[in-house]
Amino acid sequence: MDVNAETWNAQATIHDSTLCTDEVISGCTSDFYLEYNPLATISDITACNIPKIVGCTNENSTNFNADANQDDDSCIEIILGCTNPEYIEYWNYDSELKTLSSPSQIANTDTEQTSCLNLINEGCTDIDYIETYNFNLFNGFYTLNDVNSSINVTNSSACQNLIVSGCIYDTFSEFNPQANVLNQADCINIIDNVCADPLADVFVDLTINSIYYTI
Repeated sequence: MDVNAETWNAQATIHDSTLCTDEVISGCTSDFYLEYNPLATISDITACNIPKIVGCTNENSTNFNADANQDDDSCIEIILGCTNPEYIEYWNYDSELKTLSSPSQIANTDTEQTSCLNLINEGCTDIDYIETYNFNLFNGFYTLNDVNSSINVTNSSACQNLIVSGCIYDTFSEFNPQANVLNQADCINIIDNVCADPLADVFVDLTINSIYYTI
């Protein structure tokens, strides 16, 4: 700590001889400018020309700052993809189980027109439940058609009615009061005292032509 040096610092507690100089160094002494010279001993305001703008200077970053002239290591890598969580492509998707899981890398640059293709449609996918199928409800009984192909994500809470296949007609001894889906093959033996004559004033129509689904 040379008190005779131009750069003597009365507050210094550790001596660094490289910082001691007897010569007068004119320069920009404000660290708000790119021209800042920490060795300058005399401030020269005319040497301070370009204000320092700190930010991301990498053009391939989501937070690139075209005005920044000093990089601050804040650059965020561009990750292309679907950024809308209402679409399957946003998630990790298991097409067999029809389940979603958190993506390992979340896209931060939207390419929705080309990446977000399939809107999530949750529903029951368990084949033992009514709600998995396209169905109709008539007089308390279901008729089932094809599997509802519009469902692309499993939601077990949507499975409400377990399929109970059986004979739904009480005119047969095989009548199952728990059945909610007709299985015509289960209706075999007609109850003896039932009148099936269509010419009678009161009769039971035993002709089963309803749409049915066999489990």
